[in-house]
Amino acid sequence: KGKAADRDRYTLTLMPGDGKQYAYASQPHQDGKHYPPHYLCQGCFDKGLKFVLQGSEFYGGTNYDCPGCKTRLCT
Repeated sequence: KGKAADRDRYTLTLMPGDGKQYAYASQPHQDGKHYPPHYLCQGCFDKGLKFVLQGSEFYGGTNYDCPGCKTRLCT
């Protein structure tokens, strides 16, 4: 139940911007708890790992880097 319930807190979402890249977005206010909005790396999450994408602004857009697999999403 733990992993399934944890997985239910995220939805595969198209990242903002023009990159047509996907990540898992957190769903706020489930189970009466508030979770801060964040994105998880799709590749890692599909393997059962959770890495929060780290955002940094870059020339008017935002890059999101996965600390686990080192994938970079440019939005």
